[in-house]
Formats: sequence, structure tokens, C-alpha cells
Amino acid sequence: MKPKLTIVSDCDFFAGCEGIIALILNSEKMNKLYDVGFMYRFSQRYEKELFVRINKRTNLSRLYLLVMNRSTLPSIVRDIFLVRVIWRGLGLLLSPLLFMFNTTIISLKFIFTARKDILYVNNGGYPASWNALITVYLGYLFGFNKILLSCNNTPPARSRCLPLRIFQSHIDRTINFAASSIIVASTLNRNYLIERRAFDANKIFIVPNGIEEDRFDAAMIEFSRAKVYTGTSKIMFGIIGVHEERKGHKVLLESVTRLNNQGFKNFKVVIEGYGPLTSNFQNFVRDNSLNSYVKFLRDTKISEVYKLIDVLVVPSTHSEDLPNIISEAMLFGVPVLGSDLAGIPFQIQHKKNGIIFPIGDDAVLAVEMVDIIENPLILNEYKQECVSTYYAKFQAETYVARLETILGEKCERIL
Repeated sequence: MKPKLTIVSDCDFFAGCEGIIALILNSEKMNKLYDVGFMYRFSQRYEKELFVRINKRTNLSRLYLLVMNRSTLPSIVRDIFLVRVIWRGLGLLLSPLLFMFNTTIISLKFIFTARKDILYVNNGGYPASWNALITVYLGYLFGFNKILLSCNNTPPARSRCLPLRIFQSHIDRTINFAASSIIVASTLNRNYLIERRAFDANKIFIVPNGIEEDRFDAAMIEFSRAKVYTGTSKIMFGIIGVHEERKGHKVLLESVTRLNNQGFKNFKVVIEGYGPLTSNFQNFVRDNSLNSYVKFLRDTKISEVYKLIDVLVVPSTHSEDLPNIISEAMLFGVPVLGSDLAGIPFQIQHKKNGIIFPIGDDAVLAVEMVDIIENPLILNEYKQECVSTYYAKFQAETYVARLETILGEKCERIL
């Protein structure tokens, strides 16, 4: 009988870190080796996005957990500051009840899980979702043979406030004890878990995220890879992802403002997605007279976005590990301008398949954008290296092979 692999996730929407779940669920090899099942916190948005990403809807189980965060507010009042403050206050007040309710729901699921072989908990970072951490400990209490915790973003240091620091230290020791292995995507994330949260180095495995090539339009991949740039090419920069402060959209917009003030015209910028700060970005574009440069895209197929742009900009400022969008861009042969954050320098080889710039430095980013605008021929060299890097490091098959090593009886750290 195949071992049972139970995957659990607690996420508001099908974010980038959830892509690995779809990869595992869709993998023929993983389904051949394991009886794979997936439990997820139910929301209509998450389930809709999940069903788009997976090939079959079997062995899925909803978790009806209670969460009080910004995303659970009705969209009509979500951006009202006073409403958010009141909602957060209620969440803190009711947190003991939420904890007990969610613990009960997860416990009941585990009680009725017949085979407790391997538990894989996907977490957006660390500590990130408390429900994910609860799941790790409950998995230990209910006797799972092996428990894997996937941490997708770098952890902050413990608080300087002594009572809170003591509490965080207790949580860290508990998770470090309960988890058999911890999966991260970059060396920096591994080092931070060791240095900032005192995790056991021997339990931490570095497994760069893999990308499912099949989910993208093959014709658009070929079109993008076949682009040839000349000395007069007009460059389309693009940024992809949820509109949050940590993604660095403001850094890019400040750089565009600099280029506008310097009189550069031979470029455009596409801002894909939406989120809490969308209206702020739109107002910034209007107030700084950038409408002729910047275009906002929403609900556009991701393959079409990669086909449209010539350079992806990833100016993230914090809370990243190994952004999937960079690996996806490389699949399309799209070079990347990325900040010197977490695992991004592992993905981008400076001046070979893209460019690295200091975190939050819009002046340096502007200089690098000008270099591409004035010398678009360099993109022809970068493009070839992007595709080579994707096939060498970020294929789905590569991720599955590394994960299989960890799930197997003999676990050797992958560095």
C-alpha cells in the first residue's frame, strides 16, 4: 500500500506559495508513489483558484476555520482604516475562542484520517499562519510518522519585548520539536531560521520551488523566447503580483518618476494584479503624470502578461524567499530586475540572466532601467541564460526529485 501524504494549507487565496501544492497534486510521480490528499481552509476565492490550478478534484477536504484578518472583511469596507482597526481589535479579543475552535476542527479531521503516514504543512513563512503551526503540533500529537513544514518567506527576529520574546521562544521550540523536517527555498531563509529562531540546522532542507511548465500557454512561451531586440526596441517593463507594500511597487513607481523627469520616453510599464494598495498606486500614477508610461492590468492570463513584457521587475523589500514569478519569467525567457533579497540572488545571476539592485533603492533601479532602455541588445544574451537557468534549477521534475529524497527513509540535506 502506498504511504499516505496529507497536505494542509491555511491561506486566504491561492498565493504564489500555494503553487507547490498544485505541483505535488498534479505530479504523476508523486501520485504514483503516494496516496496524496489535500486539506485547505475553505473560502470561495481559494477554492475557485485551486480548481483552476489542479488537474483533478479528488482527495480534497475543506477546513472550515475561523480567521479574522483584513482579507475576511467585505471588500466594500476593507480599505476603511477605522473598520480595519475595529476588526483587528475584535480578532485579538476573540483570539482564544478562535484558537480553540480551529484546534477542534483540525483535531477532528486528524481523528478521522485513517492513515497518518506523512503530514506536509504549507506555510506562507514563519511564524505566518498560526493555524499552520497548530497543525504541525497536532500532527505530532495524533501520531503522524513524519511531519514536514514548508516555510516560504524569511522569518523576522524574535521581539525585543521580553514577555513576547519568551512566548515566541516557546513556540519555536515546540515547532522545532514537532516537525521532522523544515523545507525552505533559499540558503538565506535557512540561515535566518537558525540564527533568528534557533531551529535545528539538521532538520532544514533547501528545496528551490519548481514551476509547472504545463500550466502556461506553450505558444506564448515560444513567442516570448523568440523575441529579438534591436538598438531601437521599445522596452516594456512589468511587475506581477498582489499589491502589497512588501512587493515594492512604490520603488518601481519612484524609478519611473525619475525616468520621466529625465525625459526618457522609449519604455512602458505594466502593473499586473490588484490588492490593498491598488488605489494608492493609481493615485500616484495620476498625481505624478505617469499615465502615458504606466498601464494597470487585472484578471489577465499570466501567460499573456509574460508574452507582453520584455523585463520583469521584482523590487520586493521584505518577506520573500524564492519568488515563483522569477522562475516563471525565466521559463518564458524574460530577464528580471530583482532586489538583493532572500533567494532572489540565487535565481538571478547579475549581468548574466538579469540584474540585482539594492533593496528599496529606486535610484539604482532607475539607472539599471536606463541601461536596458539605451542598450536593449543586452536582453538577447540575458534571454538565453534565463531559459538555461530554468531548465537547470526550477523545473517541476527537479523539485519533485528533491522532495522525494526528503520524504524517503534516508533524508540527506540538500544544499
